[in-house]
Formats: sequence, structure tokens, C-alpha cells
Amino acid sequence: LAPRLAAADKKAGVKATGISFENLSCTMTYDVDLTAKARRLRDLFGAGAKIVFIVRDQRAMIRSHYAEYLASGANIGFVEFVNYMIVTQFRSLFSDLLYHRVYALYADLFGAENVFLYPLEWQKEAGHPLVAGLCDHLGIAPAAEELPRLNPSLTGKELHLLSLVNARMQHNFGADQTRITHAGRLTNYLKQELDSGQLMETFLDTQLLNAAYTIAKQFGEQVCPAPLAMAFTDWHNRYIEDYFGADNRALAKVLGPDFEKLGYPGL
Repeated sequence: LAPRLAAADKKAGVKATGISFENLSCTMTYDVDLTAKARRLRDLFGAGAKIVFIVRDQRAMIRSHYAEYLASGANIGFVEFVNYMIVTQFRSLFSDLLYHRVYALYADLFGAENVFLYPLEWQKEAGHPLVAGLCDHLGIAPAAEELPRLNPSLTGKELHLLSLVNARMQHNFGADQTRITHAGRLTNYLKQELDSGQLMETFLDTQLLNAAYTIAKQFGEQVCPAPLAMAFTDWHNRYIEDYFGADNRALAKVLGPDFEKLGYPGL
């Protein structure tokens, strides 16, 4: 990465060079510790580098993560999925949703003045122009350019149908939700399949995964009478309020009263 960034900086007309990757602010299974990542980034970019950290209501993040698991072929209900995230919180995304802790780490390493902290929910509000604030922070002029969505979300009904298809169309990617998680990244899982001589099974699993997604995308809105229910239990709500409350209140001191109105857990 370092040689590529150095080469990019030397190109004529380049105003800024950066990287964007969600795993920089979270720790995946068998991943590098979040603090080690931040220190490596400081060594690579320097302590004066500009950091952009966008947060989202933890409940919405958990629902989004569940939808991603369904798209990966998982056959698991929402309540069971949330239970699993809580039980394995130090090996899942759950513990990294303590946003103020992550913010404080980067503010300490790069300086608070270099960390652009922004709730995703403000993007829809006219009074909080994300692009203008982001460009001011980076010291570049806004550029009007229409970008395509590379990872469009499934609708609630499409997710509902996908969950039903995953339950009926068993394959190695979805038969055991923890299998891929404990194996680390999906690429590592695939490598194990290839090394063990199970190339044909892996090929079929991939086709089944794609078929399930295609079926859900094409017929979900027509077939399913209601969106997929992703409701937290009362215990989940209490746990989430207690777990994230103090951290979100600390974040509110950084972002101010407008952030408190968003109703994150504990606010």
C-alpha cells in the first residue's frame, strides 16, 4: 500500500490521496487489532492526515449487518443473529459500534481537529450538508459527479423472500452461519475448499448463492406480503441501551444537541 500511495502523490494534478475501507474502524475475526490499524495508518500517512469517520445508529447497523449475512447465504433468524452478535461481541462487529471509543482513538493519534465525525442520518437533512463539510475538512473543492451504487440494498420484501430461499436452498455458505465467521474471511474459507479438493462443491455453492439473491431480487416485491421482520426483543433493547448508552452520550458532547435529537441508544 505504501508504494502505491507514494506513486499516487507524485502524479500531476493530484490534490489528495486517501483510502476508504470499513474494516479500518472495526475488527473482524482473525483480524489485526483496531488500535494497531490506527497506529499503522499514522505511520503510513503521518499524524496530520485527515480522518473521516461516519457513524450510524447502532440498531440500524445491526439490521444492515443482518441483511448482509442473508445476502451471503445465511439461514438464521434475526433474533438468533442478534443473540449471536452479543455472545461473540469481541469477535463480531458489535463491540466496534462503540463510536466514541473509536473516535477517541483516532483523535488521540491524529488530533481531534483532523477527525471529521459525522452521523449518516444527517446526510438526509438540508441543514447538515455532508459534502460541503467533508470537502472543507479535506481542503478540496466539491465536485458534482453522479456515482452509481455498487452495492444496492434489498428491500424489506426482497429480504423476506431471501430468508425463505436460504432456508430451503441449503448450501455450505448458509447451512452453518458460524462456519464462515469462525473461518475468518470468505476467501480463506474458499481456499480451504479448494485445497481439500472440493472445487465442484464450492462452484455449486456459489451458484446457489447467486440464484437465491436473483430470486429474491426479481420476485420479492411480488411474492412477499410484508417486509422481513427485524424486531429486537425487549431484552435486546435494554441491552443495547445499556451497552451503547454511555458511549453515545460521550459522542453527543462532541457533536452537540443536534446529535442528541437522532435518538441513538441511550440518548
